Amino acid sequence: MANLKLTPHRAFIFVPLAIFSICSGGIFANADQSAHCGVASGGDVKVQGSISLDCGPTDEQLKRVLQTDVIIALLKDANSAPEKLAEASKELGIKDAAIKNFLETLRREEVPDEKLQETFAQVARDYLSLERENQSITTGMPEAKKSLEQAEESISSGDLNKGKELLTKTSNIRDESRKVRDQLRLEMDQADLDDAAIDAKRAKLSLTQLDYHDAAELFQLAASKVPDGHWRERGGYLVRAGDALDSLGEDRGESDALREAVQIYKHALGEFTEERDPDKWASTQQDIGDALETLGDHEGDPDVLDASKQAYENAASIYAQKISKEQWAKVQEDIGAVLEIQGQNTDNAKTLNQSIEKFHSVIDVYQRERVYIVRFAEVYMDLGNALESLGELNTDVQKVEEAVVYFQKSATIHKLQKENDEWADAQYDIGNALGSIAQNKSDETYYRQSIDAYQAALSVKSRDVYPLDWALATHGLGEALRQLGQLKSDNSMVQQAVEYFNDAIQNDYRSKNPTSWAETCQDLAMAHEYLALSEAGTTHLLAAINTNRLALEVMKPENDLSGWANVNFNLGSDLSEVGVRNSDDAVLLQSLDAFQAALSTYQKSDDVSDQAQTQFKMGYILDRLSKKSSDITYLDRAISADAAASELFEKMGEMESLANSRYNLAIVLLARGLRDAGTKDLEAALVAARSSARGFTDLKNKTRRADAYFNLGLILSDLGSRTSSEIYMTDARQAFLTASQSYTEQGSQEMSKKARAELEGVDQRMPAIRDHYARGR
Repeated sequence: MANLKLTPHRAFIFVPLAIFSICSGGIFANADQSAHCGVASGGDVKVQGSISLDCGPTDEQLKRVLQTDVIIALLKDANSAPEKLAEASKELGIKDAAIKNFLETLRREEVPDEKLQETFAQVARDYLSLERENQSITTGMPEAKKSLEQAEESISSGDLNKGKELLTKTSNIRDESRKVRDQLRLEMDQADLDDAAIDAKRAKLSLTQLDYHDAAELFQLAASKVPDGHWRERGGYLVRAGDALDSLGEDRGESDALREAVQIYKHALGEFTEERDPDKWASTQQDIGDALETLGDHEGDPDVLDASKQAYENAASIYAQKISKEQWAKVQEDIGAVLEIQGQNTDNAKTLNQSIEKFHSVIDVYQRERVYIVRFAEVYMDLGNALESLGELNTDVQKVEEAVVYFQKSATIHKLQKENDEWADAQYDIGNALGSIAQNKSDETYYRQSIDAYQAALSVKSRDVYPLDWALATHGLGEALRQLGQLKSDNSMVQQAVEYFNDAIQNDYRSKNPTSWAETCQDLAMAHEYLALSEAGTTHLLAAINTNRLALEVMKPENDLSGWANVNFNLGSDLSEVGVRNSDDAVLLQSLDAFQAALSTYQKSDDVSDQAQTQFKMGYILDRLSKKSSDITYLDRAISADAAASELFEKMGEMESLANSRYNLAIVLLARGLRDAGTKDLEAALVAARSSARGFTDLKNKTRRADAYFNLGLILSDLGSRTSSEIYMTDARQAFLTASQSYTEQGSQEMSKKARAELEGVDQRMPAIRDHYARGR
């Protein structure tokens, strides 16, 4: 039943204004208003529930019956004008008793004559709407149901006062029942809250068993049982579910768990709205930022890191408004951590400096606010990471040494607080920083200290409990051993590093932190490449190729363009070495593909060094392929690659690399010149060869100088023969003589003998050249 509304001074009006407005817009409704009652005035209207309204008499009927003089006559004495009363009853479809009731109301309210027609029409319409309501009670309460039926009968008979009394009685009966129902609702809500609390307790037990998946599911189940209106409890359970998944993602590196945690936190924001509870809204934004920061760090996704920073900034906006300095500082620390990751991923010194500034400002606030000492340990760790990244980027050892100081401060605090996990994290960072210093200084002592730090971290970070942290520390230990082994030329130490690397990548490390897993693969490949230098076969090279390809499977160029290019370069180098050792052209072609992938990426940057090295490598491979093929395409490409490398090395001022690249260029130009009857390529080869010979002479590289002069002699002798030039032949003789003497000095008797043989060949051809020259004159 629609709610009944009593209009002041008109106790007889029982229907709400909404119903009245459906049926009339004044005494004479216009066409649009009449349409609200159906197709035309007088039609039926269906409203929500079981109410059906017949809008009653038409406008014409009202005009005819509700003449002011008729109403005045009835007001004076309805019983004295029975024919008018009967006519009005018939026309309006309203019983006599009801009309008399209307008249009594008009008389009591002293309605002015000019308002009689309008007011009577309004009362009549309200009554008809009321009478045609089909209202019934469908839930229990027989006494209330009977009272309502009696009220309906009274209203239909025109006894409106009686009807009102009975409706009031019905309402009172129902009000008593409502109190019972309200109490029952409270009890049911409390029962739902109790059910939710039991599930939450089950979730907490799962947390003690490190079963994060189960805990998250149970917290979500608890949230689903919380009744409406209890947003604080529902939001709290959702946040706990997100926390469980965040722990799973952070401790065990499960990226999907982090993504799910973010979605649950966002769902919690629907309960902890900024308007309803700004503090909880801000802390939940921090939770979102934490999960996204970890995810972005694992996967190297810049968009995820940007979203993390935005979430932290959302939280900071609330804390700034509340002037909560400690909370504000903590969020600034979080933003600084994201900036550090972004700066590290993009090699951006400006971003790293911004993160360092953030951390220093946080330390200042913590010192003024005298916060809990562990907070200092956390920001010291973050500051150390930023300093280390900046130091490595700028090759600034002092920055890295400063980072070690902050890591050690953090470790000391955690040790005092008996926080073993955090202490182990600090030891891991110390190992990284010391390894970086050791590499820069080629210092065995620092390597040894780095190894000790990694082993200290592994004493806490077990494989079963902390699989991701264990894998990272194992990788760090392996890398320190690899570099120390190479420094000491100790293959056994490098082989030990290989075992650590292999152990780390066999873990489910790949799915949890693909970026770091790929770095482990790269370091493993470099260990195999070093060991390959001392083996006659290709076992280690093939292992390096396989490992580099594994790294490329998970690396995304858009996330780390230079890193992706570097792995392709290393893969190309390994393939080319296998192709050369096994004389396998198919493998050499694979190496060209890898080098081309790297070159295409390097050419997008301003770093010409990588471009030059790649062009140099490609030129060498193309030269080898050209020797087995009649197709001059390989030779043409080799010339282009060597010429490009020479130009880039000259631009960089890399004189030794320039000499080597021009040596190679001279060889391929000579090879193409020998296929051509002309001398253009030979003359170009001569320029490159002379430059190469001068370069190695200036560099005092006696071995390469001998090769360069031998190569120069070949070019000059061929030019001399083709052009019958005594000058070229004379220069060729001098070049072979210089080469022979240099080979002898280096103890290379075989090559010295070859140079002598070429010298003798020049001497044998010289008379004919001189004779030809004389006849020409």
